[in-house]
Amino acid sequence: MVECFDRIHLQLAELVLRPLRELHQQPHLTAVTVRPPGRGPRVRVTVSKTWLDGPECPPSYFWTASEIATAGDDLPGGPVWTDDASHDSPEAAYWAAVDEIATSRCRPALRQ
Repeated sequence: MVECFDRIHLQLAELVLRPLRELHQQPHLTAVTVRPPGRGPRVRVTVSKTWLDGPECPPSYFWTASEIATAGDDLPGGPVWTDDASHDSPEAAYWAAVDEIATSRCRPALRQ
C-alpha cells in the first residue's frame, strides 16, 4: 500500500513541477502559477523569472503564494506569502515556497 501511495505522490509532484521546468527551459515565459497538492486550504504558488544582471546572465527566480478562498474560486482568501530571496531554479523557488507555507501553518500565531 505504501509503495502505491509513494508512486501516486511522485506522479502528482511531477505534474506540478512540469510547468516549472518549462519556465526554466523557455525564455519567453516569465512566470507560472501552480497549485501544490494537499488536503489543507488550497494555495496558489507563482514563480517568476527575472534577469537581475541582464539578459546575458542566468535568470533568478522568485516566488509569491496565496491561499485561495474556495475550491471553485481563484481569489485570494487567506494569507499571502512572499520571499525576497532569489533562487537558481524555478524548482528551488517552488520548494522554498512549500517549506515556508508549511512552516507558517505549523506556527499559526506567526501567520501574515
